[in-house]
Amino acid sequence: MSLVYRIVQDPYDPIPDRYSPELSKLVESILTKDDSKRPTVNQILETPFLEKYMQQFIKEREAAAKKQRFENLASATAHMQQLTIPKVDPSKKLNQVKQKPKPREVKKQQLTAKEKILLRKEEERKKQFEIMSSAAKTATQNFSE
Repeated sequence: MSLVYRIVQDPYDPIPDRYSPELSKLVESILTKDDSKRPTVNQILETPFLEKYMQQFIKEREAAAKKQRFENLASATAHMQQLTIPKVDPSKKLNQVKQKPKPREVKKQQLTAKEKILLRKEEERKKQFEIMSSAAKTATQNFSE
């Protein structure tokens, strides 16, 4: 109990001069013994001293997030290009290139439950690929502008 009494009653050491006057004033207001005179958290956050640093922090975080999004999209685009560009020997004639056989037309009613799930997943992958390709192209265009 004596520790609590000392915290509430005893004065604190002065704030060293190496800290700015704005920071010293803020710390002194936070350490005010009379709780009715002590600032609230919102009042502390609204001080010009903290607002300046919070705005700087937010700008830095937004810039870092934007850079990370661009890097992710660029990486995804490069990965997708590697997956989708077929390697063709230019010396061969176009009709000599082996073509994938066209999938046979099968009615969905003839598919098993497992085949229906696989078909749905493949359709979802194609949609996601189209969305990611479009987003990556837009992002690289916006970033280069």
